[in-house]
Amino acid sequence: MIKKSFIKVLICLSVFISSCTLEPFDSKKEAFGNQVQEEIEETVVEEVNELFSNESDDRIFVFETNDTKYLKNSGYTIWTTNKTNISSSFETINCEMYKSSGKKEAGFGVVFCQQKINEKEFMLCVMINTDGQYIIGNVVNGKFQTIEGWESCTFLKKGYGVNNQICIFFDEETQYFSVKINEEIVSKFKVNEDINFENTKSGYVVVISNLESFPQKKVRVVFNDAEIK
Repeated sequence: MIKKSFIKVLICLSVFISSCTLEPFDSKKEAFGNQVQEEIEETVVEEVNELFSNESDDRIFVFETNDTKYLKNSGYTIWTTNKTNISSSFETINCEMYKSSGKKEAGFGVVFCQQKINEKEFMLCVMINTDGQYIIGNVVNGKFQTIEGWESCTFLKKGYGVNNQICIFFDEETQYFSVKINEEIVSKFKVNEDINFENTKSGYVVVISNLESFPQKKVRVVFNDAEIK
C-alpha cells in the first residue's frame, strides 16, 4: 500500500514539473531556425541610410524597399544610425518597432556602439522577428557574428503590425549589457572588445530574406524611439 502511494506521488510530481514554464525562452531550435542563423552570419551587411525615412515625428523612422538588387543568396542586412551617444557612459536605448510586410523569419531591430576598434568597423546588434524570436550579435568589418543565437521568447508578441519594445542598458559595475523585451529582462551579455561609448552611434537594422517576393511585395518596418521611463 505504501509502495503504491509513493508511486502515485511520483507520478503527480512529474506531471506538475513538466507543466511548469520556468523560463521565458524555448531553447529548442527547429532546423529552419538554424538555417536562418547560418544565413545571417553570411549575409551582406551594409549601411543604406536612404531606405530609412523620417515620417511626421523625429522619433519615427520607416524602412521600406522592394528593390530586387537586395535579393542575395544569403540575404541582405541593411542598417542606419540616427543617434549619437554624447556622454562617456552608455545611454540607454529604448525603441518600439513592428513589421507590416516581409518574410516573418527575417530579423529587424537596433544597432548600437558603432565605432572603430583596431581600425575595424564595429557595432552591436539586437534583432527580433515576427515569429517571437530574438538574436544578439556584433558586426565587425561588415560581417555578422552571433553572441546569442535565435531564441524563442514568450514576452515577444508575434505577428505583423504588432509593436514590440527593445530596451538595452549597461551596468558599469558588472560590465554587462542587459536586454529587455516588453519591459522584461531576457538576456545579459558581455563583450570582449575594448569598446567606448562617447560619440558612438546607434540606429536600426533590417534583414532582407533571400525569399522575399520582390518587387510584388515590400519589406516594411516601422521604428519608434520610445521615451525612457
